[in-house]
Amino acid sequence: MTRNFWYDRIHRLCEEYVVSLPEEELKEYTIAELEQWAMRRIHARSTSPVKLHLRSRNDLPAREASYEIIPGGRWLLKICDNLPVYFVDLDSSDLEEHLLFDPRNIDPLRISHGEPFGDRLWIGHQSPRLSFRIERCLVDQEGSLPFTLVYIYQVNLIGHGASAILEAQIIATFRRNTSTLWHAFNDHYFVSNSTAPTLGIFDYRQAMECFDYPLIGCYTRAHTLEYHPTEFEFINEDVLAVYYITPSFYRI
Repeated sequence: MTRNFWYDRIHRLCEEYVVSLPEEELKEYTIAELEQWAMRRIHARSTSPVKLHLRSRNDLPAREASYEIIPGGRWLLKICDNLPVYFVDLDSSDLEEHLLFDPRNIDPLRISHGEPFGDRLWIGHQSPRLSFRIERCLVDQEGSLPFTLVYIYQVNLIGHGASAILEAQIIATFRRNTSTLWHAFNDHYFVSNSTAPTLGIFDYRQAMECFDYPLIGCYTRAHTLEYHPTEFEFINEDVLAVYYITPSFYRI
């Protein structure tokens, strides 16, 4: 089979069955690797459904981390409540955890006074290689006025095939002089809400490569909605979806 045959097969899989594209550019793969990638997903669709045997346990510890599987299914993120983030290569034989980043290494004194509050993930779907950003928030209420510290990391795929790893680099830190209840971000906006009826929209690109917690300017608008949102999420690039749990509905 030719390279173009497998290119066409892979694009059809992605379009018809909503399969995530390979994590590297197609030209970086050999014909054998392209065939292996495609056939693995074709065979996965034709296998029998997995039978789950669920058991309840009462002795599990309190939640100390949340987990995210990156589209494509290879990489698992362990996002710890105390700020560090680890990754696991699910294709590896040992399933070993590797530290991706730890905001406590940036400013341990300031971070020790704060309370971690939530995290968000933004996938760069337009990137030719796997690329995404992770945002972590920290609320500091030690002083007379609470404020929120925000850390944004760029994560890139380094290497090729089975030897590839994830590597993170902090790209922005900034603060907002209020505590944050709900927040979301994409590749250039950070949107947050607090108990006050206002929505802050930050263009965090002005804080890129500046790591002294600048208070960046934002556009603020008052809430005109009768319900409090419980979740923000950017969809389709710059479209912000707002979820309300009582009553349950979305607004865009």
